[in-house]
Amino acid sequence: MTLLKAKSKSAVTTMVCLVLQMSCVYLSCVYFSCFHPACAAEPEAMVRNIQVVHQTGGMLGDIDLYIGEKAVRCVARRGEIVIVSSAPTWKVLLYSKPRNEGFELTNKQAGFSRLGIMGLPGDVDKGEVTRVFDAKLKCKCTQVFVDGTKQPSQTKDLYIFQERNHRRLKNYTYRLADIGTLTPEVQNVLFWLYSDHFFKGVPVEAIINYADGSKVTLYSTVSRSTTSKPASFFDYPKGYKLNRDKMKVLTSADMNTTLEDLWVPGKD
Repeated sequence: MTLLKAKSKSAVTTMVCLVLQMSCVYLSCVYFSCFHPACAAEPEAMVRNIQVVHQTGGMLGDIDLYIGEKAVRCVARRGEIVIVSSAPTWKVLLYSKPRNEGFELTNKQAGFSRLGIMGLPGDVDKGEVTRVFDAKLKCKCTQVFVDGTKQPSQTKDLYIFQERNHRRLKNYTYRLADIGTLTPEVQNVLFWLYSDHFFKGVPVEAIINYADGSKVTLYSTVSRSTTSKPASFFDYPKGYKLNRDKMKVLTSADMNTTLEDLWVPGKD
């Protein structure tokens, strides 16, 4: 009887030792997989000091513009349209999420071409230029005033603009802000997006006055801020179909939305 009890006690002791050993192995695995520096997953790199510009009333609907030193991203039309360009290639991509289609061009091409739907009428380079301080945005701006009555009516952009709106242009004010440090590559994207290659800066406001007394704000900036984003925020979408017609990429699945965004800029 005594021998049986001794054997039973020994078996229990052995079982306890096995349980303790297994627990130690388990805890070691948890430590190495979750806490050990050599095994822990590396956090994604962050892009800091991104300038965020929130605009409204544009021909792409409301716009959120994210500007970094090595990347720029524009989110428009309630997230359906994305324009992105980032180092090292700086390829400029106009992407339609609903269509999963993209229009591409090089950054150099963006520097001398234009998207064609955010531009101002006539010759903006012939305007009166002044430097002003914008209290809302808390930065200096380049302000351009263009007298439409002094521009030749046969100017192609001006003629098309007036025919489309059935109103004669009186004048307009165009403002560009000194927001962040714009690299040449980022500036090329802004040149292309806003169809202006004459003035540097971030276009923040365009107000048109007509001869009949009416006024239209093509776009205005609601606010600006600074934020940080994961580096993947500026990644190019993958698996999209290439489309060489940018207007088809811009066309919304809802034709009414497309017509409103492209042909009814701003509000009186």
